[in-house]
Order: sequence, then structure tokens, then C-alpha cells
Amino acid sequence: MPASLPFPLPELERVARMALRQCGVAGAGIALHESDGTRLAAWAGARPVQQGALAGFCTDIALRDGITVAEDAQAHGFLAGVALAAPDGARLATLCLFDPAPRHFGEDERARLADLAALAVHALTGAAQLRAGGERRQRYLTQASHELRTPLASILGFSELLLKREFDAAGRQELLEIVHAQAGRMLKVLNGTFDLARLEAGGRAGLRIAATPLDGALVQAMGIVAPLGQNDRLRLELASDLAPAAADPARLAQALSIVLDNALRYSTPGTEVLVRTWAAPGPAIGIEIRDAGPGMTQEAGSRLFESFYRGPGALDTEGTGLGMAIFREIMDLHGARVELDTSPGTGTALTILLPALGGSHG
Repeated sequence: MPASLPFPLPELERVARMALRQCGVAGAGIALHESDGTRLAAWAGARPVQQGALAGFCTDIALRDGITVAEDAQAHGFLAGVALAAPDGARLATLCLFDPAPRHFGEDERARLADLAALAVHALTGAAQLRAGGERRQRYLTQASHELRTPLASILGFSELLLKREFDAAGRQELLEIVHAQAGRMLKVLNGTFDLARLEAGGRAGLRIAATPLDGALVQAMGIVAPLGQNDRLRLELASDLAPAAADPARLAQALSIVLDNALRYSTPGTEVLVRTWAAPGPAIGIEIRDAGPGMTQEAGSRLFESFYRGPGALDTEGTGLGMAIFREIMDLHGARVELDTSPGTGTALTILLPALGGSHG
């Protein structure tokens, strides 16, 4: 749990007060387990005289499963607690109870403590996700502002020339085309940034999952990249009788179009781009898009899905560096697995394992 979680957390304070009342103890609280130690994030009621005993108890049970009760002299009274674990198993905090004297802690109290622990986990994970989302949005805005500076400077500079100086028709037309192109670049960056932010904010709930025939999604994707004028380079090897994908049709077509666009733009002109599909265990649908281009280094491959990343081979082509980040976000929301196989001189193959209808959605 990062030390920079937003505080205070009213939800944690409410859980502590509820634990105080429902379990009939003198004090109750939640201690966060952070990289620099244990921090008491919320407390209600009386605190133990021996604060170190409480901290040590919370730390001790952090990695234990189930509810732990200490009723001996070393506990300085009664202490009970349960570790709060995130869905991935990471131990976030401890929900603990205190009473100045040993007492019975029966099944009813244990059940109540378990229910309260579930509420606390929900509050903690929600706060972590909120902060992570805020950090991502801030990063996108920072990166977007950097990407927008160059085209904006061009627009201001060339429009100022048009206002201050006289040009013949050809010169004026050239400057206007530059301004128009840079404005279009700005619009692409803004649209891509907002689209990525919408995907992350909406999560899987923002998708319209339906039975989606893969052939139809590919046809729609090819229609999106048709203006490139290179669809004749696509070689399709599509399995017949594939189960429909459990997918948002529009988002799936968008994701596939991004990969097709990249394969056509950045591979060697005139070479084929193979699009292959098959039925995979899960049940899932396997999709491979393989080009015969220059391939990527290990570093470039590891950064392919970063927002605004553009490899050396992409510097002379149009693009915002957001396409593959959007592709990856769409795939993650669908519970799809993505594998990249590339190295310099061998081309690039992108494999997608997309849940079929009735399969696991991640």
C-alpha cells in the first residue's frame, strides 16, 4: 500500500466506528502496512496504554490468514485482528480490536469482524484505484501538453507570418497547409488522450459486451484502415466456424484497426501482412497479425504499449504514439492476453487470445 494514499479516508473511519459498536469492544482501528512501516489510519474509542503492543500485533498478523485473537498477559488485555488483503493477495492493512481486559470472542463476533474486514478492503482498494487513476490521468495530461507544444508553436508561428507579411498565392497555400496539418495533429493527440482516459475511467463496465463474430470485426477494422490504400497487402487465413467473441464490437474493431494500421505503416512496403485466426482453449479466439518489417529491439518491444511512445522507425510517419496504448487498454478490459514476438530483422507478430462467448473474461 503506497504511503501516498489519499487521507483522511472517511470509509475507514466509519468501519472503525462500526467495529467498535458491533463487536462491543473498547477500541477499534485500521493500520496500514506501508513500505516504511505500519501506520494507524483510523481509530475509534479507547487506545491501549501500550501502543507498541498494538503495532506489534498488527504487524505480526499481517501475513496470517483468518482472524487472530490474543488474550494473554503479553497482549495487555484483549486484541483481535484480521489482515486485509487485496484481490491479488497483497496485504494492505489490519483491522484490529482492543479491550483492556481479556474477554470471550465468539463466532458471532468473528462473523461480524469478517464482514467489516470486507468493507474495509473495498474502501482501501477503491482509494488505491482512485489514486492510480488520478496519477495516470495526470501523466496523460502532462505528456499530451508536451506533445501539443510543437504543433501549437507551428500554428502560431506560421499564422503570424501570414498576418504580418504578404505572400504570393503559392506561398500562402503552403503555409495554410502546414497550419492545417499541425491543427490536425493536435486534434489527433487530444482525441487519443480523451479516448484513453474514457476507457480507463469507464473500465469494463463502459464496454457493451455482446456476441461478436470476429469476421465482422475484422471487416470493420479493414474499413477503418482502408484510406491507407494498402489493404491488398493483407493476407487472411481465417478459421471457419469460430465461436463469437465476448466483446464490444466497436471497441474490438478499433483495437484491430490500430494493429493493422501499425503493421501496414511500419513494415516494409510491398510485403504481406498475415492475419490468422484459430480456435484456442478457454474457450478463446486466437488472432495473429504478423508483418515482414524491420522488427523491434527488446527495448522498443517492451515500450510498445506505453502512451506517447514512438520508436525510431516511427519518427518519420504520422501518428501520436497513443494507438498501441489504446489497443492494450481495450484488450485488458476484454480480459484478452497479448503476446509480442519481435526482434530486429525478423518482423513483428502480435498474438491476441480473446475470450470467446462463454469463456473466461479475466
